[in-house]
Amino acid sequence: MKAKYFELVKKYDAQSDILYMHKDMEYKYRESVEMGDKFILDFDSNHKPVALEILDASTFFNVNKLSLKRNFEMKMHVQIEKDRIYLKGLFKFFVHNKKCPSAFAQDTANDIDAPLLATSFEMATA
Repeated sequence: MKAKYFELVKKYDAQSDILYMHKDMEYKYRESVEMGDKFILDFDSNHKPVALEILDASTFFNVNKLSLKRNFEMKMHVQIEKDRIYLKGLFKFFVHNKKCPSAFAQDTANDIDAPLLATSFEMATA
C-alpha cells in the first residue's frame, strides 16, 4: 500500500490542554476512535482519518503549554488493517531553540470496519 500525504493544521486549547490537528481541507465527519487514553482519531464519511485530538498534551509530551502554542514539526502515519488501526507519530518541539523529539505509537481494534489504508500527515507550516 502506498501512503498518501496530507497537511494538517493545529489548534491548541491551553485551558483544557487539548491539541487538535485536522486535515487542511473540508470533510464530512463520520466517527471517532479512541487510541489509548490520550488519543482520539476522527474519520470522515469515507472512513479516511482526518483529525487527531491529543488529551493532556503538555503532560503527554512533557513540554510546557507555550511549546504547544508555537510552531512545531510533526509527522504521523496511520495504518489500517483488517483487525487493527495503528498510529505512529514524531513531534519535534522547540525548547530553548533546540528541537526536542517526542515519538509515540498507539493501536486499537478496527471495530469500525475501516478499509485497509496507509496514510501520512505532516504539520502545515505557517
